[in-house]
Amino acid sequence: TDLSIDNVLTAGTYTIEVMFNDTGCTASEDVIVTELETCVIPQGISPNGDGLNDFFDVSSYDVQNLKVFNRNGRLVYEKD
Repeated sequence: TDLSIDNVLTAGTYTIEVMFNDTGCTASEDVIVTELETCVIPQGISPNGDGLNDFFDVSSYDVQNLKVFNRNGRLVYEKD
């Protein structure tokens, strides 16, 4: 069976365990992640309700500092 790991941000060894509800049987597999998916962050946000780039969610990433600039390069938001 092919296994897929989503939302893994750090390379390393992960153990995937599957349990079959009907029987209670379990199986596990160690998966080594060496190359991570490209981090895709939009180059612009426009929270205007049109369904395109209305939200900016980086909660899945280990963000230490965030700075948002307007189209003129002026810092409009910053948070550690």
